[in-house]
Amino acid sequence: MQPNIINLNADIRMDIIMFTRVFGSIRKSDPIVKEFPPIEGTIELTKDISISTKLSDKATGILKKLSPQGLNYEYQLSCGHVYSFIRKIPANSTLKSWDEDQKLQKCAALSRIIHPTTVSFMYSARLILDQSEKIKEIGLGVRGGIGSSAYVADPSRNWLTEKNAEDLAKLIYAFEMNPVKKDVQIAFWYHEYASRLYELDIRLALVTTALEALLGVQGTNYFKIRILKLADALQLGNINGAKAKKMYELRSRVVHGKGLRPSDDKSNSEEIELYSEMENILRSALRKAILEPEFAEFLNDKEEVDKKWPLK
Repeated sequence: MQPNIINLNADIRMDIIMFTRVFGSIRKSDPIVKEFPPIEGTIELTKDISISTKLSDKATGILKKLSPQGLNYEYQLSCGHVYSFIRKIPANSTLKSWDEDQKLQKCAALSRIIHPTTVSFMYSARLILDQSEKIKEIGLGVRGGIGSSAYVADPSRNWLTEKNAEDLAKLIYAFEMNPVKKDVQIAFWYHEYASRLYELDIRLALVTTALEALLGVQGTNYFKIRILKLADALQLGNINGAKAKKMYELRSRVVHGKGLRPSDDKSNSEEIELYSEMENILRSALRKAILEPEFAEFLNDKEEVDKKWPLK
């Protein structure tokens, strides 16, 4: 029997997603940054995934390598590193390229259930470092397409805090122990897909569809009654009948090609507020369904939903 041999000179491999913000957009003197400081240091999310600022000293070089290249042209970075999702890849791993099994991508999607951010795969890579942690190779992750950008309805606090990261670790564990199924799974991926789109009207249609999947909605009355029942189950006290009706009217206006607002109204602040509240309800419902499997089972059983939340 051959003894296990550990190669102390083996390269260090890691898959990463770098979260960046425009230079100057996170100022420590800002009240919201003082109240909700971004992550510092390293927080373990799973046995092989962490969220960390440890790459900060290497970030500029990595970001430049992952940025568009040209001939006799140097790309000027407009953003800086805030933190990264880092996955350690064992030496004996069969994963040959970046995030083949989508664990990091699911981690990013789950982080948005905790708090919405613009984390995307624009700056994703596989790093190979030597034992002194000098970078030897940077392999590209996602270079374009639907996952290369992400957006938030409210950009005022576009980052995760230490508390968010701790909550994320619990959410990932629950997600792995009891993977989402059926209608909850559909709603989860509609939420993630919506986050990758800029256009608010398309996002609204997707978020409403996700809520309809959870609630078994078949029209205005279904939505108005059951969104109130869901908000009550989630202890969200700021939703009333009039607001629920407005939400579905907004959805109907969009999906029937009428646009977000009447053509003579140049302001869409009310629509953004309604959309943000709908997204928050969806996010809260998904979080509860992941952490509490019995709630997920309830939402997936539409006969039980009909019994508990009748149309009265």
